[in-house]
Amino acid sequence: MYVMIDSNLQICDKSLKRTPQGYLMFDAIIARSGSQEYLAFELGIFGEDPNRRIMIDRPPEEVTDPMSVASFINMPATDEHPPGGQVTPDNFSKYAKGIVIDASATESNHVKASLVVHDAGLIKKIEDGKRELSAGYQAEIEFSDDGKSAVQRRIRGNHVALVDAARCGKECSIFDSKPIPKEVINMAKMKINGVEYEIADSVAPAVLILIKDNETLETKLEDSVKEVSRVQAVADAAEEEAKAAKKKMEDEEEDDKEKEKKIEDAANERVSVLLSAAKIIKDYDPSGKSLSEIKRDVVTDALPDLDLSEKDDAYVEARFDILSEESSGQTRLNDGLRQQMQDGDITDAVSVARKKKIERSQNAYKGEKK
Repeated sequence: MYVMIDSNLQICDKSLKRTPQGYLMFDAIIARSGSQEYLAFELGIFGEDPNRRIMIDRPPEEVTDPMSVASFINMPATDEHPPGGQVTPDNFSKYAKGIVIDASATESNHVKASLVVHDAGLIKKIEDGKRELSAGYQAEIEFSDDGKSAVQRRIRGNHVALVDAARCGKECSIFDSKPIPKEVINMAKMKINGVEYEIADSVAPAVLILIKDNETLETKLEDSVKEVSRVQAVADAAEEEAKAAKKKMEDEEEDDKEKEKKIEDAANERVSVLLSAAKIIKDYDPSGKSLSEIKRDVVTDALPDLDLSEKDDAYVEARFDILSEESSGQTRLNDGLRQQMQDGDITDAVSVARKKKIERSQNAYKGEKK
């Protein structure tokens, strides 16, 4: 497994000096071989006893490995370890106070480094006596079967921190913060709705379950909203179909009424014409003839001297109406129509005759005479 751990050492006081720009430069041992005691939580181990002690061995060949040594070059120097144990691109500007400019292995299986501190606040703390260092790095930890000891391999540097308490005393000065057993809250990073948060490892599983449950509920809610929309669409369609069917039925009823009225009007008109024809011509057989044919027959029979060959239906209808009203005894109207026709005003005569015809047709079935 890979975890972030630290190794504490100390600044070499004699190397402290200011650069022409005012920065503070110094040399320090930032890594050494040998064994050191860590608390379980420092290695990312929690469980029932995060404060139990585990002895970690750093073999010389791992500490002085060229890749391990080179990994510290250009790593940032910090004032204490950053929360979460690592310097990253996201928090670099907040925690980086300087830089490791060089690193090399020594004959005593240590790693010596040259650092430059740029931050005025940290420079003052160092000059006021803050000397101890703690290297933060990543390593592969191989645990023993009983879990009480382990070996570090493939060490890769992350940062070098100035700390207040060195793990190995003056030998580790400037460089290894010694932890005090206490209740430890290890933080885990988690994204919620696209925003990254740090939460305690102990509650992370519960949070993940809640997030999953929330996602499930959101999915169900979305499905429910879609179903409601679908049902509403079906209901709207059904309502529209019902309205359309109702309108069609009303239209058909209206059409039926109109048809009935037209049939009734036509029947009334035919009855009126037949009644008038029967009064004017005895034993007249209208079978199979239209109203215009009947009227023409009646006028021809009643007025044999009148040539209708070039007369239109309107003229014939007007003459028929005059004959009909004469047969009904309405001489006053007949005289008026006759006078209009004699005066040559056939248009008005036809109009009056047509109006009277319509009135008779509408009232014929009532047995009324107009």
